[in-house]
Amino acid sequence: MAEFVGLDPLGSAEDDPDLMAGYRSLAPGTVIDASARVRLALYRVYLALVMRVESVPRAYGGEFAARLDTWSAWRVTRQLAVVDALEA
Repeated sequence: MAEFVGLDPLGSAEDDPDLMAGYRSLAPGTVIDASARVRLALYRVYLALVMRVESVPRAYGGEFAARLDTWSAWRVTRQLAVVDALEA
């Protein structure tokens, strides 16, 4: 599941039918069910937090750093809502 997040870190690669057809041609057992979507959301949370933390040693500043902080907070919140909805 982490591969899908890496393929499209800002989107949702698992919803691309052509990509999934190609992926399943090599890994036919790949299923995107509720459990997989929870894992995908948690991988997205992880990636957003890594991106935010890495902004410090990379010395991002100004408007870019502010946008990254805002985006990462939004991304974490949104993905945790996905987890919550899927586990309800």
